[in-house]
Amino acid sequence: MTWIYIDQHEYLKAKEIAEFGLKKFPNNRALLWGLARAYEDINKNQSIKIYQQIIDSYLRIQNQNHMQEIILKHILAQLYLKIGDKNKALSICNDILSINNLSDRIKDILSSRLSLVKKMQLQLSQ
Repeated sequence: MTWIYIDQHEYLKAKEIAEFGLKKFPNNRALLWGLARAYEDINKNQSIKIYQQIIDSYLRIQNQNHMQEIILKHILAQLYLKIGDKNKALSICNDILSINNLSDRIKDILSSRLSLVKKMQLQLSQ
């Protein structure tokens, strides 16, 4: 339901639905991700905090494939750029591109996203 409201640009309703679900399932990444996305259009700084919380939960997983981490960090970099923190955005791009133990399958799945990160990194480095 959260994502339906987001698609309809009803961000406050999306936030409410996600928060309701999180009362019962406080560590549910899907609900947290929906909440973070809703906050992108309500309060970018709060959105950043929630995305970081989700990233931290993925970092605690041993032997992860880094796919969700990279996606979330790319979103974070874009948010930092939107709020004018180019240094933090660049730092996150550098962090993403320093992940070197990606399988060929994950590289293939994320190829277009990694290209966007490289492009952002280049633009921010100038």
